[in-house]
Amino acid sequence: MTTEPKINTTNNALGHNLLVNNRWLILAAAIVVLIYLLSPILSPFIAAAILAYICDPLVGKLAQVGTAKYKLGRTTATLLVMLLVFSAI
Repeated sequence: MTTEPKINTTNNALGHNLLVNNRWLILAAAIVVLIYLLSPILSPFIAAAILAYICDPLVGKLAQVGTAKYKLGRTTATLLVMLLVFSAI
């Protein structure tokens, strides 16, 4: 019985598997760096999204206020809530 010599390919395969197995980690790190670099540009949009999320239930409740003939409406309710928010600031 003769045994064939084994070729050591683990170094190349190990480097490839390390990159393939950690590609989600590399992608997540790239996204975090991108968000960090764009934070001066993104911060007003994030603040606006938070403000809209907080004020939406109040606008919804005010939009339903009114009589059968006249409802307050979503636009008017939004204006009232924004006036209230900006007057508090």
